[in-house]
This record gives sequence, structure tokens and C-alpha cells, in this order.
Amino acid sequence: MRFDAIRRRTGLLALVVGGMLATSAQAVTFSYADFSDMTGLQINGDATAVDIAGRDVMRLTPPQGGAGGSVYNTQAISLTSDYGFSTRFTFNMGSNNVNQYGEIGADGIAFVIQTVSNNVGGIGGGLGYPGIAPSVEVEFDSYSNGGTDPRLAGNGSLTGNDHIAIMQNGDSTNHLAYAIVSPTLELSSGQDITAFVDYDGAANLMQVRWSTDGLRPAGAGLSYSIDLASLFGTDPVYVGFSASTGADWSEQAGGGRVGPGE
Repeated sequence: MRFDAIRRRTGLLALVVGGMLATSAQAVTFSYADFSDMTGLQINGDATAVDIAGRDVMRLTPPQGGAGGSVYNTQAISLTSDYGFSTRFTFNMGSNNVNQYGEIGADGIAFVIQTVSNNVGGIGGGLGYPGIAPSVEVEFDSYSNGGTDPRLAGNGSLTGNDHIAIMQNGDSTNHLAYAIVSPTLELSSGQDITAFVDYDGAANLMQVRWSTDGLRPAGAGLSYSIDLASLFGTDPVYVGFSASTGADWSEQAGGGRVGPGE
């Protein structure tokens, strides 16, 4: 898990949460190559470090309904003007529910920055972040519950519902920027997906990239203008992940292995 405030660095894994920079010369960085030592992390709800297929990962939800888990840094990070960040993390969602409609994966994982506390979370369709404000989220949503765009409405099946989106202030219905990734990419297909989230505080620009080979794509899959300095003010922030399940489910975890060329 890595959150890198000053520069993008390839190569690290597990759930990677990087850091937050105050200036180009001063930054906070924290990283976790695995979860054998969880010092500095607050683990909530159903989240737990487990060994899955020989990999030490942070499992946010087990494969069961009505589950929710989150993990945040223990100590809030103080911000200054024009800060930015760069983070890289790998997640895997699989072991989905099977019912009369077929295989249904739900509900997804969110990368969350918020000022409320390090123990927030929840269950159901909101990926554990509804009502948390102020906040900004990047969601990897495998089950559409509708929203402001009619193309995001559906019955929960994998086809046509998988989307990646930038959200704000715990509102799980207002997709500020989104990409519908299915059927090309099914988020709960059980494969490793690596995400790269970058924020340029000088340009007020957030960009999201993702890949299945662990390599950073040249172009952004999502770009959105947002002023985090105005959103958070001078309040320190917590950075982490949340996930949830409802009537349908997936086993949702962060982990993986650094691939060639990283």
C-alpha cells in the first residue's frame, strides 16, 4: 500500500496508498508492501489482513452479504496550499454471489480522502463512503445503483454496470466524472486491477488511470477539475479505502505482485 506525495514511483504492491505533499520539497509518504505489520493503519468493520492464494492482502469484505470494511491511516495528514498527491494500489474483486440471475458481484471498492475520522464506513450499495463529508472518492463500482446518468442504472449484472468514477462529499449518486468499463473490463472478474490516482494542486486536476498488467497507462482514463484546497480547507485528512456488500457480494481485497517492468 503506497501513497506517495512527491513523485510517482513504480514498484510496490498490496493496497498501495501513497502520501500527501505540502510543497515540492516537503511531503508525507507512507507505504505497505504487505500487511504483516499494520502499524499506522486503522482497520474497521469486516476488513482484515489475510493470506489469499499465498498473497498477504487487506481483505475489505468477505464473500458474504451485508458486509463492510475500511482502512485509513491512523494519523491525519495536515495540508497546505497547492498540495498534490500520487497513489498506486492494486485490488481484486471475485468470489461473487450466484443467484437465479447468474453471477452478481457487488458492490465495489473506493479510494477515499476525508476529514471526518479514521473509523468511518458502512455496508450496502454506497461502497462504505455515503454521508462522509467533506470528502472525495474514486470508486471502482461493480454494481450500479443508478445515479445522475441513466446509463449507470441497471439490475446489478456485471454487463454494462462496471464503472470507475470520481465522487464528492459522500454522495454515491452524483458521478462527477465516470467511465463505463464493461464489458471490456469486469471489475469483479477476480483479476488484479492496478489503479493510479494523481492530483495536481496547482492545476486543480485529478486524474485516474487503471490497468490489468500493473503498468501505468500514458493517458488518463478520467480527468476532473476539482479544488481540494477549497473542499478541505486547512483540516487534516485521512486517506484510505472502503468497500461494502449488500444482498449480493464479492470478496474484495487489495494485494498483488509487482510485474515485469515496474
